Amino acid sequence: MDGKYLGCNEKAAQFARFGVEAVPHLYRGPFSWEAVEEQTYGPTTMCPPDAAGKFGGREGCVVTPVVERYDPALGGSGRVILKSISADYLSRKGGTDEH
Repeated sequence: MDGKYLGCNEKAAQFARFGVEAVPHLYRGPFSWEAVEEQTYGPTTMCPPDAAGKFGGREGCVVTPVVERYDPALGGSGRVILKSISADYLSRKGGTDEH
């Protein structure tokens, strides 16, 4: 908004205001690699498992802080955001995208 990323609560308020559907929140709490691993794997949360097609698992998960922040040590824009991609998704038969 206005060229800036919003924090979790501000983003949710804007989505509600404009009727934008958001992806499911799988976890909110203290960061830990164990929590990331737990949310990276499992059945899809985007649709009923029987409607998911050949691959019914999760691609992975995106991890962002509740309050948007930046760290210059990350390089690039420095935005603190992480995508954890499941090994199951990467090794699925017939996959065509690259990460």
